[in-house]
Amino acid sequence: MVNSLDVAGVFDLGLRASYELCDKVHAAADPDTHHLVRTYLPAPKHPHFHALHAYFAATEDISDDCFADWVVETLQEVAEGRSDHRLRQAFVHTVVVWGLDVAVLREFLEAIRLDRAAPPRCATFDDLRGFLRGAGGAPARLTLPLFEPLRPAAHEMSLLGEVFRLLDVCRGYGHDLRTGRCYLPDEPVDVVVRRARLLVEEGTAVLDLVHPSSRPFLEMAIAGYHLGLDEVEGTVPPRVDGREESTSDVPRHVAVIMDDRGRSRPAGERALLDVVEGAAEIGLRFLSVFAFSTRHRVLPSDEVGGLADVVARVVRDRVEWLHTRGIRLVWAGRRDRIPADLRAALEAAERRTGANTRLTLVLCLDYGGRAEIVHAARRLVVDAVAGRVDVDAVGERDFGRYLYAPDVPEVDLLIRTSGEQRISNFLLWQGGYAEILFTDALWPDFDRRALRRAVDSYACRDRRFGGVPDQRARAVPRGA
Repeated sequence: MVNSLDVAGVFDLGLRASYELCDKVHAAADPDTHHLVRTYLPAPKHPHFHALHAYFAATEDISDDCFADWVVETLQEVAEGRSDHRLRQAFVHTVVVWGLDVAVLREFLEAIRLDRAAPPRCATFDDLRGFLRGAGGAPARLTLPLFEPLRPAAHEMSLLGEVFRLLDVCRGYGHDLRTGRCYLPDEPVDVVVRRARLLVEEGTAVLDLVHPSSRPFLEMAIAGYHLGLDEVEGTVPPRVDGREESTSDVPRHVAVIMDDRGRSRPAGERALLDVVEGAAEIGLRFLSVFAFSTRHRVLPSDEVGGLADVVARVVRDRVEWLHTRGIRLVWAGRRDRIPADLRAALEAAERRTGANTRLTLVLCLDYGGRAEIVHAARRLVVDAVAGRVDVDAVGERDFGRYLYAPDVPEVDLLIRTSGEQRISNFLLWQGGYAEILFTDALWPDFDRRALRRAVDSYACRDRRFGGVPDQRARAVPRGA
């Protein structure tokens, strides 16, 4: 097998180590593009593409505290033409070897700085493009010399970079909302997709502007953009912030309080998986389960640890089970108090399943309804003080954007197992007009059949969302 570093003429041991690190970082951050590079570009270019993509990923992942130093050090090293940093060494070498435009690099770094400074607020697709040009178009233009353009192609390359970034935004839509960053504009998704397709069509002209050896890679990338936009049309929910009402006989969102009164946790785990699969079969779009509340912290430490271990095992061992069934996992709850390994497992599961659309499983972990509302209010106050929110214009929809999982709709049906008749501080904001079903079954005995019976019961109810019964129905005498 040909070693791409050898054919690229990289023999210095320290530099080779840096390029090898970039290869790994690129593969982890963007496996699809990494595969395209390895498959469709000449081997001598592989290390340099990996170095660029690894640098882009590292720049966006670095903490806010270190970002300013990262930028200063990068620009200083590029000016000097050398770096001793483990990852930036290969990046700076690539910039020097290919004579990349430092002004474009500065444009990218400034776009990321502005994005970190304040969450974007995009009313229109044109507003969104202001972000996409710097965060997506600039990196694409920086890589352009590696495609060996035969004629000027910066504009076309930038357009393709914007679409690449847009698809990344769409894949991370749910996660971004939960962190208070919604990049997508208020316009309907089909409008966004239609505008993006126009960018791809215009950017496709780049195929005639670059060296023939670069065209297979770009052709495959463009084909991937079209497929990605097809997927976006059917997967990204409209920006309604979870406030639409369900009118179907099948509830859109079912929430379950899993009360087992301390019975076998393995049995509870099996019940959860059975109910999740049953929810997907029935056609539910969202299933929220109360796995671990803020109140559980008053339990003995070994009991809390046991609960956390069960959740961690389910998340770690069952993420592929969820993914292969098209189920997206969303975590709602406090993220600052649980064990680091559990948090890492949950966030990895969210990323792995983030593009799935068959069912969204909302795992409420270290969750409390009151705490969620207080958390949302605090975040709203921060934005108001910073001038990003007009307090007088804030309504329920606006407030809902600050909840733990703002893209999750209101609860249609709330189920409480174990015979207890209380909602236990669960989804207080989202469950304001939920139908409630109390069942004597303990959680391990609640399976997909019990869920089906609950949904059938829901279908027989007259949901009025706080209104009065249909007057025409009341006017009909009994027995008529």
